[in-house]
Amino acid sequence: MTKVHEEFWRGTLAEAAEEFTHRKPRGEITLVVAGVGPDGGFGEGDVSATNGAVSGDDLEAKLSEMLKSGATPSDAARRAAKELGARKKEAYALALRLAGKQ
Repeated sequence: MTKVHEEFWRGTLAEAAEEFTHRKPRGEITLVVAGVGPDGGFGEGDVSATNGAVSGDDLEAKLSEMLKSGATPSDAARRAAKELGARKKEAYALALRLAGKQ
């Protein structure tokens, strides 16, 4: 995208409805919807069952365990997000903090 009002926003359809009820987007919108994956979930990092609500303590514990086992922050975040249904961006930020790299 090379638009003047370029913005990347990611979330569920319910979160989008809430977000854009309170503010009007500028410019055009492209909507990308994940399909059903091979395991019956909705694309990568399925959050449909928990609506993205993963305990921070659970995520931190899983990431700490993986980092102590020698996983890189990137790998630990990717695997933990997939296993727990967390958002990869949040998992990666926490993994970097736990690894002392942020």
